[in-house]
Amino acid sequence: MNTNLLNYKSMKNVRTFFILLAFLVAGVGSAYAETAAQLKTRIEAFAHGGTGTLSCSVSGNTVTVTGTVTGVTEEDFYLNINAGVTVLWKAAFEGEISSNMLSLAGSGTFEVAEGASVIQQKASYNAISAGGTVTCKVSGGTVGAPKTAIYGSYGTSTVEVSGGTVNGQIMANTIKVSGGTVQATGDYDSAIKFQDSEGKATISGGTMLAEGGYAIDNNYSGTTLTISGGILFAYGKASTDVINGAYTPTPLNSIVLVAWDKAAGNTTYTAGTSNDILILPATATAVWAKQGSNSGISVASGSTTGFIPIEGVTVGTTGIASIESAGIKIYPNPVKDVLIIESGELKIENVEIYSVTGQLLQSKIVNLQSDIIIDISHLSRGAYFLKMQTASGELVQKVIKE
Repeated sequence: MNTNLLNYKSMKNVRTFFILLAFLVAGVGSAYAETAAQLKTRIEAFAHGGTGTLSCSVSGNTVTVTGTVTGVTEEDFYLNINAGVTVLWKAAFEGEISSNMLSLAGSGTFEVAEGASVIQQKASYNAISAGGTVTCKVSGGTVGAPKTAIYGSYGTSTVEVSGGTVNGQIMANTIKVSGGTVQATGDYDSAIKFQDSEGKATISGGTMLAEGGYAIDNNYSGTTLTISGGILFAYGKASTDVINGAYTPTPLNSIVLVAWDKAAGNTTYTAGTSNDILILPATATAVWAKQGSNSGISVASGSTTGFIPIEGVTVGTTGIASIESAGIKIYPNPVKDVLIIESGELKIENVEIYSVTGQLLQSKIVNLQSDIIIDISHLSRGAYFLKMQTASGELVQKVIKE
């Protein structure tokens, strides 16, 4: 008996079996992918176990989901979206379950819109898992989880962020960020992380923040990471600690890398200073500031500006009153050439302009209770601090020179 012939036939049969199996699985997957009308029925019929309801409206191939559901207890909320179909999520959906809050499959599009939310409260589980060739978009609202907010399972699914907030890391192989905020808060979590060597990400804007890991973790050879805009922040002793691995920045001045040296042990800073902050490029500025009740780092690089809130840090503004409460208006801000100060009923005695490092650049004695015009056309582009002396004390305002 010719054993080689048997082995060949056996191998051929096995290969034929797996080819047939692949076609069968593909056929089953296509059969389960649902139209807009079918998705409406599935979503409204889902027994979530929480409080509230989800409602859907269908217009063409778009399913718009509204409503509020809290305290979700039931698992396995799957949406297999047909090619050409969009699920526009405008609902609030929150719970603590031992699975994904939402699992996506198919070849369509799922988009979280302004005012919407998908919140997973249980640690180690995802808010959204995207499989197949589905595209998961965040254009507004909030997607959040203690660890991974959006998980692009192995395959060719795509995660896109153009607005809103993602609280938790994005872990996928095809990622596009053009706006919004992605913030990872876990001890070792990165805002953006590839799954393997086939990873591909394009970052053209937005803000990526990581408290324990990297803003972007590109720890695989063979991946493609292109950055042409945005603000990237992480804890570290150098701005190069912000990104792990190789990347292609084009152009460099359009991206801002910011690192805070948390290991220095300081938790109290003075507004306008840049102690323990490292930044690239050198033309950018980053200073300690307050935004409302939040303390953090104010960043400016050309037309790119942002505020990075940092938990556990206190920025002191002793002796600095509120511009708004004093009735003072300063405009335009950002400014190109001429800055106008409307003092209202408050008499301003002197105006000084300081660099972010504390250097006095310009001083003007005014003693006026009227509009004040200051020419700053000679100053370079960047961030400055405007200090106004009044009979009631000092007022300080940050201004951006374009």
